[in-house]
Amino acid sequence: MEQLAATLETCGPATVRETIVRRGGERVELVLDDGAVLRLRLFWPRREQVAALCSVRWDDDIGWVAVVTTTAGERRVDYAWLAEFTPAGG
Repeated sequence: MEQLAATLETCGPATVRETIVRRGGERVELVLDDGAVLRLRLFWPRREQVAALCSVRWDDDIGWVAVVTTTAGERRVDYAWLAEFTPAGG
C-alpha cells in the first residue's frame, strides 16, 4: 500500500479500467490500467463507477482514505476499514 501511495503522489492519478461493486457497494475493487487491483471494504457503501484513483493513505482515526474521481467527473473521498493492493502481475 505504501508503494501505491508513493506512486500516486509522485506520478499523479492512476486510471481505473474497471470498478467492481459487491455487497451493495460495501466492497469495491478498482482494477487499474496496468492490471493492479485495489480492494476496499468501505464504511459507507458507494455504487458509482470510478475513472481514476487520485490518492490513498492511512489515517489513525478512521482507517484507509482513498480519493477518487468518478466517471461523472466528481471528486470523492472514500473511507475503508480494510484495503488490499495486488500489484500488476502479482
